[in-house]
Amino acid sequence: MFLFRRNAFTLIELLVVIAIIAILIGLLLPAVQKVREAANRARCANHLKQLGLACLNYEASVGSFPAHEYKLENKTVSPEIKIEHGWAVSVLPYLEQDNLGLMYNTSVDWTHPTNLQVVSTHLSVFQCPSVSPSRRMDVLIEYNKDNNPASGIKKQYQAACGDYFACRGVKGKDLADPKKAGCQDRDGNFIACLTPPVGFATTSDDDDANAWWAGVFGKVEIKIEKDPSKNKNVNGVVGIAAITDGTSQTLLFSECAARPQFLRLRREFVKFKDNNPSKGIETNKGGGWASKENALEIHGSQADGTVEMKIGKDERKGGPYAVNVTNEKNIYSFHPSGANAVFADGSVRFLSQRSPIQLIAALATRAGGETVPNE
Repeated sequence: MFLFRRNAFTLIELLVVIAIIAILIGLLLPAVQKVREAANRARCANHLKQLGLACLNYEASVGSFPAHEYKLENKTVSPEIKIEHGWAVSVLPYLEQDNLGLMYNTSVDWTHPTNLQVVSTHLSVFQCPSVSPSRRMDVLIEYNKDNNPASGIKKQYQAACGDYFACRGVKGKDLADPKKAGCQDRDGNFIACLTPPVGFATTSDDDDANAWWAGVFGKVEIKIEKDPSKNKNVNGVVGIAAITDGTSQTLLFSECAARPQFLRLRREFVKFKDNNPSKGIETNKGGGWASKENALEIHGSQADGTVEMKIGKDERKGGPYAVNVTNEKNIYSFHPSGANAVFADGSVRFLSQRSPIQLIAALATRAGGETVPNE
């Protein structure tokens, strides 16, 4: 009688082992993803911390925070001069990027060929690690007339993207106007999204540095026109003493991820100019970290991410939602349940996506006089 020793698994045993391994992987994968996201969120918070400290050091050195936009126009010469810069190039030396800062030429526009090597450089401090791809570029070709290549190129650039935007405040002029605001009461009647302080000026310009809806980052604009009566000389930079709401209650930077894509509820969508396909596709401005559009005037949105809508003859703007619904003119991240932000005291906190526009507005404005509840 011969005894046979089996040296291999049967097919059934092999399938059972594979099934067990698959189940274990399935159970383990969510845990791995949670750990990875926790690490990404911590790195993201660290990047914002660095930006906050850089701006605070800049303010201590210069006496004010950088402007979110520096703009110089001179229409009295030929060719006309138009130079624009964003806030980020001002703080490069405070982010240990002295060499890049020295390479940047402030006497020409940020999109000038002289500056393209700087603005196309990927810097991790401007990027949230939860956003993919990390090394994306904002590519623009703007033609002289009607989006027609035959008219010649007006502006062309490739800029490395960033996910953190300076806080300009909120779209208070419209959100406080029940004829324009996109918020509704329980009965469906349109109402103001925000209640402004008593005695605020309704005639102020959106960029008024002293308006109640203004944030920490103001604008510097010099405009020289052929008609001197139309000249502008605006210096809206803000020092820390102007943050009367308190530095721990005022936003410096928040996430606004994945531009220049338009995103609503994690899905990309195509937006047309004036909602008219014949006018071409609109760009979600501010993708490049060096862009002068890399600043956020928070609008709020509807639950589906719509920021502007037309109802009859009324143009409604904004809405009750401001976090993680859309990256169009609002705070947006790829973190579950909220987004990171750094405040004017240098602290980093996580803003819940349940936060209503009223709370976000109280944090985004530097001198609105609002009472901010503890979350």
